Amino acid sequence: MIKLHENFTPKSVERVIAEIREAVEQGAHEITISIDSNGGYGSALQAICDTMRWARKRKVKVNTYNAGKAYSCGVLLLSFGDKRTMAPTAKSMIHDVGVPVLGGGKVGDLEERVKELRDLNEIWMSFLAKNMKMSRKKLDKLVDGKDLFLTAEESLKLGIIDEINFL
Repeated sequence: MIKLHENFTPKSVERVIAEIREAVEQGAHEITISIDSNGGYGSALQAICDTMRWARKRKVKVNTYNAGKAYSCGVLLLSFGDKRTMAPTAKSMIHDVGVPVLGGGKVGDLEERVKELRDLNEIWMSFLAKNMKMSRKKLDKLVDGKDLFLTAEESLKLGIIDEINFL
């Protein structure tokens, strides 16, 4: 089992990717990524998802498990699993892509950053909606610009996970 029990950072993603690659190269047929995270960098999430796709091309099933909390990037990663499981007491959280601060700069610079955030939000929320087998419009209405915290039962009902169980 590969554990991502921390935030999505360049350092944590490097470790997770190395562990996925090592498992595939050692002949694993199935991998489980255990998630307990508050979220983090979208670029780190993207790198893990790309590595999961790489593993699938090599006929390796990549499962995901919410061991405690899968917030922000964590819920997106959870939704990308071939088999998606959540502990009965775990929580998940969905929200639009965010950034702590836009930094300084001229209006044009800030407008460009906002455009990039909107583009990233479109990509990730579209992936999440697809993984949940939900229309994008319905997901947008559900999230409605806020943090949406969900129980395991709610996550199952919304299609984020396939089952509630302990590993």
